[in-house]
Amino acid sequence: MLKQAAALLLLASTTQAAAQTIPPDVATTLNECKIYNAKGMPVNWATPPQQMPHQPRDHTDQLQKQITNAARGILILSPGDYWIDHITLPAEGIILVGSNTVLRRSRTVDISRDFVTIPSHSNNISLVNMTFDLDSSTTNTHANAIASQGNTKYITICRTTIRHVPRNAIVIRSGDRNWRIQRNDIEHVRRFGVVVDFLKTPAHNIIVKENNIRWVGESPIAFIASSGGENDQPSAGVIGSTIAGNKVAHTGQGIGGYSPNNRDVNIVSNRIEHVGIGRIGGHGTHWGGTNIHIKNNIIRNTNLSAIFFAAWPNGAARKSGFFSITGNSIHNVTANRNGQGIAIRQAPSGLIARNTIQSAFGPSIDIQNNISTTDIERVILVSNIIIRDRCHNQSKSAREIILSTRSISIGTIVRDLCGTATPERNARPGFSPQPPAR
Repeated sequence: MLKQAAALLLLASTTQAAAQTIPPDVATTLNECKIYNAKGMPVNWATPPQQMPHQPRDHTDQLQKQITNAARGILILSPGDYWIDHITLPAEGIILVGSNTVLRRSRTVDISRDFVTIPSHSNNISLVNMTFDLDSSTTNTHANAIASQGNTKYITICRTTIRHVPRNAIVIRSGDRNWRIQRNDIEHVRRFGVVVDFLKTPAHNIIVKENNIRWVGESPIAFIASSGGENDQPSAGVIGSTIAGNKVAHTGQGIGGYSPNNRDVNIVSNRIEHVGIGRIGGHGTHWGGTNIHIKNNIIRNTNLSAIFFAAWPNGAARKSGFFSITGNSIHNVTANRNGQGIAIRQAPSGLIARNTIQSAFGPSIDIQNNISTTDIERVILVSNIIIRDRCHNQSKSAREIILSTRSISIGTIVRDLCGTATPERNARPGFSPQPPAR
């Protein structure tokens, strides 16, 4: 009887497939996720263990063994539910591919560990086409879904679903390089969706693209700015990274990170909606650093400024550099402490061009210096369109543009649907208020 039970439990043993050919459907998925190093790798298979009567629902040991044995190869997880406490991926690399596969948090074991750990100095790890479903009802808030231990390279997380997470969905740490997080669905996360944790050394080439992230307590995509409070050490930042084509909604904060050490970051074509849920406020996207480009995003229904650029922690302004905010569409910035469409603080120079801003509670564009007269050198505004239609909240003396001393506005148009706008005291030649639309 015991031998029969043991045999049933070992049905999940990895099948060392004689044929090394990747199945066509798996090959298609890997190509869509831009995983091009799979050709020629050994292909292994796993199936969910059968549950024995009166036994704990925990398949951790069996699945961990299969993953370890499949290092430097492909492990295809057959359809079904795998109940695990946690797994550690092999540092030598693995491509883990699912097919209607769900990895669920086992409720019979310690839940304080990260669900999936990517060890320090790992290379060439891919998680593709599977669901990670954790138990977010627990009061333990230390368990992340997928977490790096730092200094990893070539990590891909693609076409997964991550949900019901008691802490963070995906965690990137110091020294991580060449991560691609693409086409994932992330929802019902207590803190962050994708987070680059506080860094002692920079992270490079982090690509977060085409993900759907919603119902997140903090930020859907966050680059942590400092080691703690406002005046603490700033993070080493991210370099050469892109956040593009994501759809995020119903979050506590928006996308971004204030560290002045961020460099060469592109925030492009994202859709950001309903920010500030359950909080006193939330920016649509917030950044600090040098060569930060915020372009062609749609930002709607935020509870603080739609776009906020500042050097943070406080006192770090001179480490920031050029920024550009171009081609964005902003609608409905509601009231709280700040209700600007675009707000700039402690930034040395930048370009704000071809943005459309409608229904901002406060000034549509607000460029101020709140540390010293040398922090803001010059910001140039070109061909922005401001639509003033929040008539019941704005006074006749409300200004749509507030500029620092050395900033200029060229060709900015205000379409006043309320008939209450007054010329901007600090606007430079080229600012042209427009009559109400007929």
